Amino acid sequence: MKITIKRIPPKDRIFYLIYGFYLFFSYINVSLLGGYIPGIYYGISILTVVALLTLELTNRHSNRMAIGIIVIAITLLMLINYSRGGVAFESLAILIVICMAGRTRDVETLLTFSLFIGACALAIVVLCSQLGIVNDFVSNYYGRVRHYLGFTYCLYPSRIMSSITIGLVYLRGKKFKFVEGIVLFFVNYVFYRLTDSRIAFITSVLIVVIALFINLVLGKRKKRKSIIGTSLEIFFKLFAVLSYCICCAISFIMAIFFDSSNYWQSAINTFLGNRIVFSRQSLLQYGVKWYGQNIAWNGAGLSNYGTASNSIYNWVDNVYIKLFQSYGYVFAIIILVIITLLMHRIAKTDNILMIIILTLIAISCMFEDILMQLYFNPFWFFLTASITKGKGKFDVYKERGMKST
Repeated sequence: MKITIKRIPPKDRIFYLIYGFYLFFSYINVSLLGGYIPGIYYGISILTVVALLTLELTNRHSNRMAIGIIVIAITLLMLINYSRGGVAFESLAILIVICMAGRTRDVETLLTFSLFIGACALAIVVLCSQLGIVNDFVSNYYGRVRHYLGFTYCLYPSRIMSSITIGLVYLRGKKFKFVEGIVLFFVNYVFYRLTDSRIAFITSVLIVVIALFINLVLGKRKKRKSIIGTSLEIFFKLFAVLSYCICCAISFIMAIFFDSSNYWQSAINTFLGNRIVFSRQSLLQYGVKWYGQNIAWNGAGLSNYGTASNSIYNWVDNVYIKLFQSYGYVFAIIILVIITLLMHRIAKTDNILMIIILTLIAISCMFEDILMQLYFNPFWFFLTASITKGKGKFDVYKERGMKST
């Protein structure tokens, strides 16, 4: 499997230096290696935002509207944070700043760079856990054995591997081969067996199967449009555009109307590790406010020192519900509207694989709240890249992805 890494232009090197530094220490922060450098992530996050804002303001090619969006977003997040009594610097603000600062960079290079940093960090942490430098914590919940592999939670290594898989599939595009799919399946299966992280594994398998189907089946068909084929494509693109709103609505409907006496609902909840029940409990206990609220989320993860929390479990593995509860109706709706508008721009392209990836992420957000973080989901760059008009921002999409047939 060969991935060509483009040379980073001199004008973009400062951005990549800042982003790479932040990205690497983000992975370290969610591992037990973070215990060796306590508190450094907070400082790096602040420096990253300040450095990127300074880079944007001093760049004569920067768009004033883009800078305005960044400033307004950060200001709004700070006001929300202040109103709910929080004091932590918002990770969502960092996500917005980095993605907006990277909007004019080549998306292929951004993705390749992100995957390289992620792969290096994953290898370092897992290797340290096997060498005994940090502990490979193992949980056993009713016979469900899960290795943390040096991270603060068992889901993290599988999700990083899943993002690497999705990224590699996208970058290979039409050159993605069956043998490569088998290799990626095997690697993901190893992580699945160790961590028992079902959603990440299923997502990886789906994208591999879909990519191979497009390449080996649809790619060999003559490109002729039928009424059924055209209708299915229109329906899929419509669903893709509205996917984040639809998945958000489904998340709330499933949580609000969950009935444990219903066999199918109970079975789905069990398969999802009681995610629906915890979402329902959270909505009943905290509800959703207009401008957000400060909720102390307690999960099954460890601290950077390898200690488990003794607090009552109230974690919600759902991006949509967590977004509404933490930031309130106003900001959450604004975010969903912006994502939908950007998805509409992307749906106009012929890159069917990229649309599928973003749609799968929308679905996965119903079950994994960590996808809100850039270091677990570098594909947010696809959305902000669609803001930029002009030279070749979508050319790379058409080359790397598969066009709809």
